[in-house]
This record gives sequence, structure tokens and C-alpha cells, in this order.
Amino acid sequence: MTPGTGKFLSGYLLDGKGGCREISFCEVESWKREDGLLWVLVDRGSKAGRRWLEEDAGLPAIVCDALVKEEVRPRCLVVHDGILVVLRGVNLNPGGHPEDMVSLRLWVEENRIIDLRHRKLRELSEVRDKLGACVGPRAMGDLVLELADTMLNGMEPAVDRLEEEIDELETGLQEGRGHGIRGRLSSIRRRTIRLRRYLSPQRDAFARLRVEPLPWMEAHHKQRVGEVIERLTHIIEDLDWVREHAGVAQDELASLQSEATDRNMYRLSIIAAVLLPPSLIAGLLGANVSGIPMSDSPWAFPAVCLAIGGMAVLELWLLRRIGWI
Repeated sequence: MTPGTGKFLSGYLLDGKGGCREISFCEVESWKREDGLLWVLVDRGSKAGRRWLEEDAGLPAIVCDALVKEEVRPRCLVVHDGILVVLRGVNLNPGGHPEDMVSLRLWVEENRIIDLRHRKLRELSEVRDKLGACVGPRAMGDLVLELADTMLNGMEPAVDRLEEEIDELETGLQEGRGHGIRGRLSSIRRRTIRLRRYLSPQRDAFARLRVEPLPWMEAHHKQRVGEVIERLTHIIEDLDWVREHAGVAQDELASLQSEATDRNMYRLSIIAAVLLPPSLIAGLLGANVSGIPMSDSPWAFPAVCLAIGGMAVLELWLLRRIGWI
């Protein structure tokens, strides 16, 4: 049973042939190095799990503190004969947001790996399914790298979706469909920043893992770590591409909106310029004083309307003649 389903601790004993069997709490407690490779899963959100980790697991205090911290960044830390590995993966749980990244916290020794979880990881099920089919990891290095690979498998589709979104928005801008784009661009940039925040230190963590002289890290494991680093580098470059294109799209959107505002202001200015002389004449004729021309003539109002209309047409002709419109 996995963490978060009612049990604070569960364990698997790998047979070294690609399979495993689930073992009980008592078997975990009585496990010895000669029994084989032990994979222990501990629910970090459980008080009993934390107590077991601090009191019964035999870990250094600095490792216990790092494993149970609420907020951690990806890293590798060698302590005595083991190594602390903290990784981040996208949230693929139903209803979750991919950029709301979940942590994978491992304490790795030559024959034992302690795996702390707080939220369910689909990657765990994938590795367990392989072990159940007897095609899973056979050694410690294989298990660690299998977990790392499956974490990356979830990241790449999330980044691909961001690329598709930014391509769609750029196409909309080119076609003049700018409505609602500003909010979507801001959302893409926020998600990109959240993902990249953890991927750069994760690449550094794998680089550290590659150079550490660990007894369970063989030459082919280090080559595989190099491939993981290459995949991470590619993902980070794709995120940088998305972020840069989102910035360019936002600049283009701001430019289009500025041009539209300037165009509207220009039109309003032309209208104001055309209406200014008629407004002046109307204001003068509306003054309540004696001496208004043709005040007693029945043709005065139509004559004034025609004069104002003719003046507006003349103004438009002059503005066009001098190149203002």
C-alpha cells in the first residue's frame, strides 16, 4: 500500500531479476543488508511515518530534517555512505495543475532506498507495475534512475502543451485576434517560471550525482545520468523558448493596443477639429443679445445649417490636402 492510503510505511524487496515482493512492516523492521535491495515508502504527511524516520530508520539528523521539510529544492547531498536526492516532477494527479510540482525525496544507500511522499505520484505506479511484470529495476542505480526517468516523462508533455499554447496565441496575434490573449500570456509566463524554478537546480543535482563516487553507481548508470541531464537541458531550453516568445507576444500585443489607442485618439482629434468652428458659430448665434444677423428671417436657420455643413466639408478638404488625414 502506498503512502496516503491509510498506511504510513510500506516496503518492497527487489529480487535482483526485475521483480519484487511487497513486505510487511515487521519485515521492514527486521531487514538486513544481506536480505537484498529494500525499497521503503514512507508517508511524509503521517506523524507515525516521521517518527519512524527519526527514531527507527537510523538516518543522520541532517538527512531527516531535509526529508521532512515542507519546501525543498532539488539537490544531491552525500552524507557518510548514503546520498540524499530531492527531485521535482509535474503534478499529473486528476484535477491537479502540472506546474504545481510534487517532490520526490530519496535517501539512497547501497542496499536500501527510503522514499518519502506526501502526494501520490503516478511515476511510482509505473515503476511498481514494471516490477510486478518482472521487467523493473534490478539494482539500486537502476531503481533511482528509473524514478528519475519517469519524473521527466511527465515534464516533457507539460512543456509541449505550453509550446502549443504560445504558438496558438502568436497565430491569433498575427491574424488580429487579440481578445483575451493578455490573460493567457500572463498565465503561460507564470507556469513557465514555476517549472523552470526547479528544473535548473534539478539538472545541477544530477550533475552532482554523476560525479559522486558511490558504490552502487556503475559506469552505465553514469552514462544514463548523462542522458537524464541532456533531457533536462532540452526541457529547460524549451521553457526558455516559451518564456521568450511569450515576452515577444506580450510586447507585440502592447504595441497593437497602443496603435489602436493612438488611432482612436487621432480620429477623435479630427472630429473635434471639424466640429470646433461650427460649435463656435452655434455658440455665438445662441448668445441672448440683440444684433444677431437675420434674427427675423424665416430662412436664417437653414442658411446657417448649410453654412456650417459647407464649412465642415471645406475643413475636411483642407486637412486631407495638407496630409493630416
